[in-house]
Amino acid sequence: MCLILPLRDPVERAHSHWRMEVARGNESLSFSEAIREGRARVARNGRVFTYVERGFYGAQLERLETCFPREQVSVC
Repeated sequence: MCLILPLRDPVERAHSHWRMEVARGNESLSFSEAIREGRARVARNGRVFTYVERGFYGAQLERLETCFPREQVSVC
């Protein structure tokens, strides 16, 4: 078995996430304001405002490697 992981550009992913939260009515700040507020908002509101944090792929890949051998994972 082999896992193929397509990773999005972190900036494009963050902006897309922000647009989704605006559409859902969860976000009232502009994109630049939301990014500047960053981790303080995440600490208060959990996963809703993890625009930047979800783009830190390294930590996610490290967790994945605890379940699957590196040779079975292909990142593109």
